[in-house]
Amino acid sequence: MTVNNVAPIPTILGPLVVDEKIEFSFAGAFTDPGEDEHFIWWDFGEGFVLLNKLTPIYTYVNPGDYLVQLKVEDDDGGVGITDPFTITVLDTTPPDTSISLSGVLGLEGWYVSDVIVTLDPFEEFSNPATTYYMYDGVGWSLYTGSFTITDEGDTTVSFYSIDAVGNGEGVKTELFRIDKTPPVT
Repeated sequence: MTVNNVAPIPTILGPLVVDEKIEFSFAGAFTDPGEDEHFIWWDFGEGFVLLNKLTPIYTYVNPGDYLVQLKVEDDDGGVGITDPFTITVLDTTPPDTSISLSGVLGLEGWYVSDVIVTLDPFEEFSNPATTYYMYDGVGWSLYTGSFTITDEGDTTVSFYSIDAVGNGEGVKTELFRIDKTPPVT
């Protein structure tokens, strides 16, 4: 009489959605009628890795959809593999906006000319970012390109960006000074 080995039947229990760059635990299970030793492999979308754990901890660095599979192999050669399980990794990283000022710099950090302000939002995953700015506390405006400050004295430019999925950075500020009036001799 011949007894055929029955392959293990693995299942993945979740999660379905996770945040990027956050460590989380998968949950897997399997059934196998035999009294076999088992080897547990996981594929997190990058190829199978032998982990021998049903609850591995993993971190996705980039957002997107990934196909995850669990493979269980018994010591009699039976292999069970789950259907691909889609996990969605959400973009949770806000943009990072930098500012550059262009003008003629005089003594002690004062500009002696008009100052051109350029904002550059960096968004790694969900471009484009929408950027807003204001100067000297006069209402927020949508940033569409460089702008020029001509008023003499102290100027404070505030700015922030929001990416396409709604992640927003905190408001940043930059203070600079303009004095275009030559000294009286």
